[in-house]
Parts: sequence; structure tokens; C-alpha cells
Amino acid sequence: MIRSLPVLGALLAISSVATSALADEETVTVRHRVTGALGPAFTFIPPGDDGHWHQSGFGAGARLSYSFRIARAIELGAGATYFRVAHDDGPDMVLPALSIRTHWTLRGGTEIGVSGKAGLTFLRITDVPVPNTNWTSRSNVVWFGSSFAIAPDIRTPLAPQTWLLVSLELAVGGGNTDRSRVYGTYLREQASFGQVGLWFGVVQGL
Repeated sequence: MIRSLPVLGALLAISSVATSALADEETVTVRHRVTGALGPAFTFIPPGDDGHWHQSGFGAGARLSYSFRIARAIELGAGATYFRVAHDDGPDMVLPALSIRTHWTLRGGTEIGVSGKAGLTFLRITDVPVPNTNWTSRSNVVWFGSSFAIAPDIRTPLAPQTWLLVSLELAVGGGNTDRSRVYGTYLREQASFGQVGLWFGVVQGL
């Protein structure tokens, strides 16, 4: 009986390690994640010709995204952001993007991560005078192009498959529009933007 105690202790140790490994594996198998977030940001948009159309300023946006964890610390995702600068005539933006994220897990399940994003830019300014109408008609002008962002984040667990998200994002982008849409309006055929935003959201595992 006494001789069997070391064997029993070894079996208990193996069982404990296996249980711990199983718990880690269960954490990894939360592969699908959906994120919803809101946040303020400052957006810089270069003015039009001769200093017209000052569109830079603070605003707010909303974001919805999905990610798939392909490895313990790597996620691939896709999502879209809508953002509006606080001006009467906009501008507002829609930014669909693909993303890749890596992270480091701390004690307690908190994740410190960083994401890289690449996607499209739809930048719109409303209430723009239509050329050759003596300024009596107005319309929207949309620029289409690309966008890129980098976003460090912290995810704090609220429940076994739910995290609170806080993220600082630096984004740049721009695009082009039909020259005939902006001729005589002081707007430029090419538009660009830079943005610094602070996002707050919830990540839900599926």
C-alpha cells in the first residue's frame, strides 16, 4: 500500500496537468468572435483649394466586426466602420476592412493585442454645389479609395466568452472622385484623411 502512494501521486499529477491542458484548449476553441464598438475620434482632412472646405474635427462612429482565431494568438477578421465628423455637411465615412490581430494573454484572461487593418474608403461630403447650376442645386460627393490602420487594444474578460474592449486606433486613407463633380467647388479630385480614435466595445465569443 505504501509503495503504491508514489504511483498514485504521479497519476494525480498527470490528471491535473491534463485537466489544465484541456481548460487551455477549451479557451483556444473560442474561435469565432463578434465585436461591436463605439468611439470618438479626431479626423484630419486637408482643406480644399484656396483654404475652402475645412472639414477636420471631432466626431463619433460605430463598428461591427467578426474574427476567426486560426491559432492561439492569431485572429483574422473582417468588419466595417461608420464615422461622421461633427459638421453640418459631414463629412462621413464608411470603412470596410480586413484585419489580422495578435495578442498576449495575462493572468486572469486579459488580452493585450495589436491589429493591422487594410480596406476601402468611402468618404462623403454632403450639400456640395453642383457645377454649372449657378449654385442653386446641391448634391453629395463621394471619394473612393483605400484605408489602413493599426490598433493596439486591451480585452478584459467579463464572462467566460465575453470581453470588454478598449482600443486606440490610428488610421489613414483616401480616394478619388470624378473631376466633373468637384469642378468649380474648391474641392479636390483627390481626398485623404488621418484619424486618431478611442474605441469602446464588447467582444462576444461564439
